[in-house]
Amino acid sequence: MMINVNVNELKDSTRPLEPIGHWFIFMGLPIVGLGIWFAIVKMETKPND
Repeated sequence: MMINVNVNELKDSTRPLEPIGHWFIFMGLPIVGLGIWFAIVKMETKPND
């Protein structure tokens, strides 16, 4: 009973925030991609030094 009520409350409270969440994910993807690329580049250049 309690779990069902909590899930329903969470769904109702997050509904208006969904577009903002999608925007954050869209903006975050290139940043995450750059971070991964930077980490790979650093890993590749470390042995050369």
